[in-house]
Amino acid sequence: MPSPKEGRGMTYEGWSNYPTWCVNLWLSNDEGLYFSTLEMQKHYQGSQEDEPETEDDVFGFADAIKDLIEEFKPEVKGLYSDLLQWSISQANYEEIAKSWLE
Repeated sequence: MPSPKEGRGMTYEGWSNYPTWCVNLWLSNDEGLYFSTLEMQKHYQGSQEDEPETEDDVFGFADAIKDLIEEFKPEVKGLYSDLLQWSISQANYEEIAKSWLE
């Protein structure tokens, strides 16, 4: 399961915040999300083992992860809609993408 490197000054279970940790937890533990993320990861990884990913790869993969998460967002209204949207927007998708591309 992908996880960030130790000692980066993260604030929740080694991640920058709770929403980032939570999104990665679901991507890593929900079978459908896991396999969807693996398929997307193949597209953004360097073409060779020793070839590092570019910033464009990381940002592209981060956008794809965010789109995947928003695709499954339930229809809610009012307070719950505001809280859910805020929480989703607080996740650090670049951090998640980097961890999957390591």
